[in-house]
Amino acid sequence: MSGASIAGVTVASCAGTDKIPAEGVPRSPYGEDSTAEEVTEGIDLTGKLAVVTGCTSGIGFETMRVLAMRGAWVVGTSRSLEKAQAACDRVQGTTTPLQLELSDPDSIIACANAIRGINQPPDMLILLAILAAAASRSSSMASRNTSRSITWGTSSSSIA
Repeated sequence: MSGASIAGVTVASCAGTDKIPAEGVPRSPYGEDSTAEEVTEGIDLTGKLAVVTGCTSGIGFETMRVLAMRGAWVVGTSRSLEKAQAACDRVQGTTTPLQLELSDPDSIIACANAIRGINQPPDMLILLAILAAAASRSSSMASRNTSRSITWGTSSSSIA
């Protein structure tokens, strides 16, 4: 792998061109081999509410696991309530499973309402779910000829 070298620091770019770190910009002590536990060491998330979409595997599960380990109450979402429950059951800490099917506007609204019902605004919204069929969602919503708004705390987003 090629990279630019300045004072012994080599940085490779995803774009195929080498990047040179800007002078005076602090560099993170963490790298590609750092773990979520290392990066969050010493952080107390007690009293914080996190919503993690796509919590059943991969980075979504690891994110939920470490946030709960650090004291956050984590709402973990998945297309399937059963899969969300199974993922939450594998985590030590406070977790709540919810179903969230991103291609179904009713599921989105139900999930938002359930989170709103917690009566604590989320401190973290970590969106890791992958919507494989964005076009399907658009055509499904268009065929239903609906327009809905979800209002959550002080932010609002429209679904049309």
